[in-house]
Formats: sequence, C-alpha cells, structure tokens
Amino acid sequence: PFIILFYFLDKEKQEGLIEKSDLDWTIVRPGQLTNGRKKGQYKHGKGLGNYVLTKMISRADVANFILQELEGNNYGRKVAEITY
Repeated sequence: PFIILFYFLDKEKQEGLIEKSDLDWTIVRPGQLTNGRKKGQYKHGKGLGNYVLTKMISRADVANFILQELEGNNYGRKVAEITY
C-alpha cells in the first residue's frame, strides 16, 4: 500500500510536467490491464470513475485505442481514460 501511494504521487507529478510542456501529448489512463483479446468496443473519455481499481480492459484494446488516436488526434493535449 505504501509503495502504491508513491506510484500515484509520482504519476501525478509526471503528468503535471507533461501537461505544462509545449509537447503534443495525450495521456492514456487504462483500467486494470488484462491479456484478453481485442473487443473493439470500450468507453473512453474523462471521469469514467475509479477505473484504476475496479475497471478492466485488454492490452489489445488499449493498443487499438492508441492507434486510432494517432490517426484521429481526438485527445490532443488531453487525458483519455479507457475501460469497458
């Protein structure tokens, strides 16, 4: 539990630095990662709830989302939460 706290504090610091930069960035926050197959249907956006602890998504669907984002750039300089 103590190590997890450091992870989240560091993650917020890292994301803050990225958000303040002049870079073209997108932060993708997946739920708990699984080794499942690509379903191609998932929720994405902001404010999807406590996605880190309770929601799941396959690595294949996260990869699919990232590829689509690279082509569409719907989340340029934004945070995208993604889960089923």
